Amino acid sequence: MIVVASIVLAAVLIEADSAVSERWLTQWPRLFGAGAEGARGMMSTIAGSMMTVVGVTFSMVLMVLAMASSQYTSRILRIFIRSRVTQVVLGIFAGIFTYCLIVLRTIRSGDEGAFVPNLAVTFGFVLALGGVVALIFFIHHIAASIQASSIIASVAHETIASVDRLFPVNLGQSPAGDDEEEEEPRHPPSERTWQVVMAGQSGYIRSVDDAALLRLARDRKTIVWMDHGIGEFVVQNTTLASLALEDPPDQEKIDDLQATFSLSRHRTVDQDAAFGIRQIVDIALKALSPGINDTTTAVMCVDYLTAILARIAPRQMPSSRRYEEGELRVIAKGPSFESLLAESFDQIRSNAQGNMTIMSRMLGAIQTLASLTVSPRRLYLLGEHVQWIAELADRSIESSHDRAKIDIKLRHVREALQAGLALCAGLQAPQEHVDRPQLELKTSKDKESPMLKYTLLSTEGTLILEPSGPLEAADFKAVTQDVDPYLAKHGSLAGVLIFAKAFPGWLNLEAAISHLRLIENYHQKIKRLAIVSDNGLLAELPKFASPLVHPDVKHFSESEYEDALQWLREAASPANRQQSIQMS
Repeated sequence: MIVVASIVLAAVLIEADSAVSERWLTQWPRLFGAGAEGARGMMSTIAGSMMTVVGVTFSMVLMVLAMASSQYTSRILRIFIRSRVTQVVLGIFAGIFTYCLIVLRTIRSGDEGAFVPNLAVTFGFVLALGGVVALIFFIHHIAASIQASSIIASVAHETIASVDRLFPVNLGQSPAGDDEEEEEPRHPPSERTWQVVMAGQSGYIRSVDDAALLRLARDRKTIVWMDHGIGEFVVQNTTLASLALEDPPDQEKIDDLQATFSLSRHRTVDQDAAFGIRQIVDIALKALSPGINDTTTAVMCVDYLTAILARIAPRQMPSSRRYEEGELRVIAKGPSFESLLAESFDQIRSNAQGNMTIMSRMLGAIQTLASLTVSPRRLYLLGEHVQWIAELADRSIESSHDRAKIDIKLRHVREALQAGLALCAGLQAPQEHVDRPQLELKTSKDKESPMLKYTLLSTEGTLILEPSGPLEAADFKAVTQDVDPYLAKHGSLAGVLIFAKAFPGWLNLEAAISHLRLIENYHQKIKRLAIVSDNGLLAELPKFASPLVHPDVKHFSESEYEDALQWLREAASPANRQQSIQMS
């Protein structure tokens, strides 16, 4: 475009010269009074210098590409190739060269019928000065762009923009109200007949046309199962997707489905936020390698990974099941918070043995993320990474001084995770010691001072829990030892009743993680959850818990204890209800 503009500009100025050249020459003879030889010599000099500068510019770009590839990672080369500054500067130099050639063509001496486009020649001189300014600016731009901070920030900003597009703040759940952190099925549902569609070529899935995919499923009255997610590599003549059809699809259906997937030789960040994370991780791994050993660059990578994950932490991930007008149309395969967290930290942690600075920075990142999320599942995942960093520190840090610093950081992070878990549950009030109804409850057998009393009413399928102090992991273990055999025989509980004056909290992070595991393992097998308490925060718990867990959650005051039990009995199976009536 710049070259075309220079051609148009040269033509316009030459035409203007033919009309007003004599008048301007009379008014400003020193400015526009150059002869044909002088004008030709100046234009030739400018054109030759511009070609020299273009060669220097290309050399600088190639040098930067080679250095960036060896120092950081080859995957960031596209940043320099797509740089608007580089493209504009090269266009300016090429445009000036083209302009000079056109003006040179029109300069004639006296024997040829003298004509010197003085205005065009003078403007060529101005363009040459502009080219010098562009060259100085380009040198500054190259010097700034090859700095690690600039490269990492550029990738991070591009990835954050992708996150904002892919995971909007108010993204809704599937109609069934499934948990956003549900585990993606690895195989298509067995209750349907699935016909596979092969990939027409090998390559990375760069993007998927979601609207076209939904439209195809609706028009064909079928369900599309995506065998591969965006960013994954697909081999030609292997399964790309599957259709819920009784008969094999015709060629038209196959072509329509293949057209919704865009395959390429390389990944892009547009619909693949994980690729942006991958680039930053690659830079960190290169920085941590023994040959480079650049901890500062690795720290910057962790910081920008934290910025990306912080954008994701408070947001809801899209459900793998896509509906249209209440009908399941697509079962997609996409990223999860767990996969993006692992992509960000797993390899960096593995290569940070003995590096206290990186471990401390990663713990700080987890502490930041814990303060931003309200999902117990995500806090549990962050707790796992804390535990893995602690194990790495135990194995690789020999200095007692450094180990003491890590221990202090670990304690702060674990406290932040416990505070986050308490906030998720809406349970931060101190324990109140007041009288409560007496229940005949079974006590944890492996504790001298039990903080969790429980009873399993097997005839009704009801579990009653009464916490009385900070909970430990052993409390939850004791509950599972009695509840697991019941679930193995009956499949589910009619309900769980929690009777508490206030939530007592957890003794340590291990207890909090055990609590989350208990919820994760059991909530799909519980029909109703009754919370019996006069505590104000506990009364609000159903608002927080209902979107996150499977059972119906309802609050009762302490005076409504029997009503709560009756509400749970209503959810019992007919056989259990009949057995309960006979025994009573």
